[in-house]
Amino acid sequence: MDERRYEELKAKRFDQGLTDEEADELGRMMAEEEGKPYGNADGRPHPDAEPEAWKAVEERVKAEEERGDEPAPETEEPTGDHESEEERAVGTERQPVGPAGSGYVPPKGAPETPDR
Repeated sequence: MDERRYEELKAKRFDQGLTDEEADELGRMMAEEEGKPYGNADGRPHPDAEPEAWKAVEERVKAEEERGDEPAPETEEPTGDHESEEERAVGTERQPVGPAGSGYVPPKGAPETPDR
C-alpha cells in the first residue's frame, strides 16, 4: 500500500471531498489496513430493485394461476373468540371535555367570577 497516497486521500476527504474513484481507492486501502474484505455500493443491489423474496412469491402465484388453483387468501381469518370492534369498544367511550387552557371554570355552586 502506498502510505503517501493513503494519507493524501485521508486528508483530502475532509478538505475538498473525494471523487467516486478516489473514495473507492481509499476504501480499499482502509480495508487492506484492517485486514477486512472490501465492498462498495456497486456490489449491492439498487435500492429500487425488487427483492428476491418478492420474485419467488410472484412466480408461485403465477404458477398457481396457470394451473387454475384458487389464489391463497391475503390474510387468514382470526381463530378463537373474536369480537368485532364495536363489541370490544362498549363502555370505552370518553366524555367530551373542553380544550386545554380554555379558561377558568368555577367549581359547581360557586359564583361565576372568582372573588379576588
